[in-house]
Amino acid sequence: MSKDRHQHTEKLSNGIFKEKFETFSGGVLMTNDYSYYVTDSTTFRKFIGDCDEKELYRCIVLGDTIRAIKYSRRIHYGKDTPIDSVFFSIKALKKDGVFN
Repeated sequence: MSKDRHQHTEKLSNGIFKEKFETFSGGVLMTNDYSYYVTDSTTFRKFIGDCDEKELYRCIVLGDTIRAIKYSRRIHYGKDTPIDSVFFSIKALKKDGVFN
């Protein structure tokens, strides 16, 4: 993913970050699309998923586990509603050296 498409980096825990990149700019007539990743910036960068302007991912680190929860704002008129989640082992990501 190109650095000029980088939108945001959020620290999740010591050395673990969530990154957001714009993958499509719809201008005034369409929505923008975004890709989310978790990374430690040296040994792994794992793709979490894609969202549009009315969706987002929030991540929680619980010990060795990263839980990425996808939320939608479409279901309850602006209220963030969880619609999906995925789990990753930090130890496995570092061991496998995943770079998406």
